[in-house]
Order: sequence, then structure tokens, then C-alpha cells
Amino acid sequence: LALVTNNVSRVRITSDGQLTHTANKNSDYTARFNQSHADNPAYIEINGPTDNNIRPTYIQLSQAGTKKWAIGQVYASTVDRALHVCSGSSSESNSKIVVTSAGRVGINENSPACMLDIEDGASGGDGVTEILRLNGSPNDLDDGIKLQFARVGSAAGSITLQKVNNNNTTDMIFG
Repeated sequence: LALVTNNVSRVRITSDGQLTHTANKNSDYTARFNQSHADNPAYIEINGPTDNNIRPTYIQLSQAGTKKWAIGQVYASTVDRALHVCSGSSSESNSKIVVTSAGRVGINENSPACMLDIEDGASGGDGVTEILRLNGSPNDLDDGIKLQFARVGSAAGSITLQKVNNNNTTDMIFG
């Protein structure tokens, strides 16, 4: 089945159900989905054939036919039903960010062992790798940045980097 305008195929559905939509617009959106019933949400559902990580569902973002990013699940993920943000195609080896169903987040780590698990990706002999930067831009007296630790919603400790003198030094304060 094909929908054609001015002898150009715009929508095609193959005999096995694959849908292809083609637009040739120089601005604005390619496709729009409107929910007009005020009592219901508007969403797009991608439903895979099985409820496991062997047949993943994902959205592939490409430019000129080259796969750039994928968002969704990956085939045979180390962590079942995790959400992956991948550079290139949807595969665990391309995962940059992983969110597990338990809420754990991995950055360059496919199987996060704690709530935030950051893997620097460096191998032996690469030297020191910066993996987190907290940048406070003001440089006035008493300006600084704080890393706050809490337990059950109450402050339990902190590390503060603060300019406490006018001699252009920054003190590290543990509290």
C-alpha cells in the first residue's frame, strides 16, 4: 500500500507491515501525532514481541543513513530491562548511560553497582582521569561550591571549596 502525492511516495506499508514515511520539508517537524481527547494522554508506544532483553525496543537516531544515537534497550543486556543511551547503534558496547529498573545509573558502566556508578574508561598508564567537575564560577570572598551528603533527608556532612581569604587561594572545608 502506498500513499502518493505528485508522483512521490510519501507513506508506504509493505506486505509484512513495515511502515515508511518520507517527507521533504525545509523546516519544522517531519511527523506530528495529535491526541484530541482531553481525558487521555498523548504517547507513542513501541511494543516488542517478547518481555525480555533478547528482543529489545529502541529508537535509532541517524543522520544521512549513519547511526548516531540510540535510546532504549539493547540486545542481551547485562542488566535485564535497563534503559540505554548509546553512541551509534543500539548495543551494550556503545552504551554511554544506563538506567536500571532499580534506579541505578551507570555512566560508561553497563552494570551499575550503586546509585551512580561512573567508569572513567581509562586503561593502565593513562594518568589521572577527571570524572566529575563541580565548577563554581564566582571568585569573590566567601564564594564556593558544596558537595552535600544527606541521610534520611537531613544533612550528614559536606565538602566545601570556598574562597575564605583575599589571597586567591581556595580552602577545602569538611563539615
